[in-house]
Amino acid sequence: MVDFRFPSEPLRNAMLESIPSGVSQFGEQAPDAKYIYAPWSHAAALDPNTIVVRGIRGSGKSLWWAALLSSAHRRMVSRLLPKAGIDENTIVTPGFGAGVPVGKAPTKDVLASLLAGGYTPREIWRAVIGSQVSTDGNRFDGGSWAQRAQAVRAQPETFERTLSLADSKLSGSSQLHLVLFDALDTAADEWPSLRALLKGLLQVALEMRSLRAIRIKIFVRPDMLDDSPVTSFPDASKVLTSRVDLKWSRVDLYGLLWQHLGNAPAGTEFRVGCETAFSQRWGNIEGIWNIPHTMRIDADLQRQIFHAIAGPWMGRERRRGFPYTWLPNRLVDGYDQASPRSFQAALRMAASSPVPSSWESALHFDGIKKGVQQASEIRVREVEEDYPWVKTVMEPLKGNLVVPCGLDEIEAIWAKSAVLHRLQSGEAGDRLPPRRLALGLPGLVADLIDVGILQRMPHDRVQMPDVYRVAFGLGRRGGVRPLR
Repeated sequence: MVDFRFPSEPLRNAMLESIPSGVSQFGEQAPDAKYIYAPWSHAAALDPNTIVVRGIRGSGKSLWWAALLSSAHRRMVSRLLPKAGIDENTIVTPGFGAGVPVGKAPTKDVLASLLAGGYTPREIWRAVIGSQVSTDGNRFDGGSWAQRAQAVRAQPETFERTLSLADSKLSGSSQLHLVLFDALDTAADEWPSLRALLKGLLQVALEMRSLRAIRIKIFVRPDMLDDSPVTSFPDASKVLTSRVDLKWSRVDLYGLLWQHLGNAPAGTEFRVGCETAFSQRWGNIEGIWNIPHTMRIDADLQRQIFHAIAGPWMGRERRRGFPYTWLPNRLVDGYDQASPRSFQAALRMAASSPVPSSWESALHFDGIKKGVQQASEIRVREVEEDYPWVKTVMEPLKGNLVVPCGLDEIEAIWAKSAVLHRLQSGEAGDRLPPRRLALGLPGLVADLIDVGILQRMPHDRVQMPDVYRVAFGLGRRGGVRPLR
């Protein structure tokens, strides 16, 4: 074990400089390429032949959406993940997502209007694909979206020839055209329309597999695919069995931290410390510092490096736990996945928290605990944005429940607070209601499990991961203190 401590101020400054302060790591633009960490496991997700990419909130779906739309970032992906099959010559266009001009992709309101006008989801998405491809005299690239959908309906043979010509042109120049779809949970405000749109998109994506150079990639939340009406079409299994999950292992989360620390304006002290104390030499390509290979994959080395930043224990003794494992373990959801966004939020808060003058490390264990509280607040805010009904369901439990607990305890509190009536009366607003609301209180539990907020245990009991429990205000013996 190396007895070494990184200098406190430079390390804290490097974290505060490089880790974004907002809830989201990025907006409609990809972040600076020097701060993008590409786990090797994500190569399969970025492969143009992978149609469906699943990921929890904060797992990187929108990051890769934005990165793939940028030629500079595609060049970086090509260098870091050559197995992904992406390069700067790949043509990438948006089919649906945040911040796309209405002429390039339909908005939620446009989709609602098209559905109300009698166009099928399959016709709508085929019109979107038709507007993207480049051929001489493309009849599907222009006019309103209703006109484009009508052209697809009225001229199916012309549409197929247009795609075939575009495909041949791309193949002849050894190019690929990838059309991306993201943020599909915002495509409609009610489940029947959303199910129909997602089902139609999956059908069109499957049809495009017969082409050689035109591909569709769909970034989607896990719960949206766990809905049988969405996948009730012939050969749906061909799409689902090839899906790839965006997951972050513990070594990948720390690899992301190294990426930020090594490339921060104040990152020199970190890189020098890695080399002198741990024999890890950093390389530089095109102005970006590259993490030494062993620092990406060796958990024991990562543990030593992080403990040189945060100290060896989560308290005054080893029984309190070890920072390297303690932090990510407190950030996992019901699917045992921790998002990089939560991880970074916790570290940024820890870096901004006061450190006792007698403490030799850059981070203090109390600051790391505050970081988990901050990450929990952000995570809960995000889940309430995606699922507005969660706030109505969880508010009555705050301060009234200790987990793990029996389902009967939760249902009793909900019954007393008339949660079902409040949801049925539309209290959660005009966003998507719970998928199983018609099944009553057991349906709400099932939906919370699908979202990852609850975990089912034996004997009709459930647990809530700390990343949600803390901000929702539920107790747990020996756990991080809930927020009040």
